[in-house]
Amino acid sequence: MAALVLFGIAYPDNLRSRLWRNGGEEGWCSNPRLRIYFYANHEEPPEIPLIWSQNLTTSNMATAVLGLAVFFARLTMAALHYDARWTNLSYDIFLTMLWVFSAGAQNGSDLTDAQHLMERPWYLVRSCDDSWLQNRGWCRIAKWEYAWAILAASFYLSRIIVGLGSMVYEKGRRDGATASFNEWHWEGRAVMSYKDADGEFVPVPADRL
Repeated sequence: MAALVLFGIAYPDNLRSRLWRNGGEEGWCSNPRLRIYFYANHEEPPEIPLIWSQNLTTSNMATAVLGLAVFFARLTMAALHYDARWTNLSYDIFLTMLWVFSAGAQNGSDLTDAQHLMERPWYLVRSCDDSWLQNRGWCRIAKWEYAWAILAASFYLSRIIVGLGSMVYEKGRRDGATASFNEWHWEGRAVMSYKDADGEFVPVPADRL
């Protein structure tokens, strides 16, 4: 829910267009206002960098919505006592990939203006106090969105590791439980034995009985 609110604030394009214009006027990245000169000269302007594009805003919002949908799906499966370990693992892998992409895209570059190259978003390498007064709140939201993407990717990755570890542990317990004990007779005495990994019956030493 928090992710939906956080990324919903920036939707549809309240955040990135403001930060792009702010950075462009200050010379920290390409200036969107200068694109008008390309149109005036009947030239094709450079492609809008992903970091400033509507596509990134939309994909972040979609990822947040999907994460919320998965959360409610998990609640439903838990209420129905459904064994959803593999389903949950699939969800975690998918969401990890989406949040990793989101974090990478939010840390993207703007190299469309050779005079003002931006290898990382200016609002991540500068203090928000350097931005225009009316954009400082948007700058902080952009920082929070980036931090959220990293934390979400780390969270789902940790769930994958814990889930796989739990499956391996449970498989080991099940394999150990299949070692069946049987009673057999040898030289007239009742001796306990167990079945080893090769399927052979191995007698249990008397001092362990």
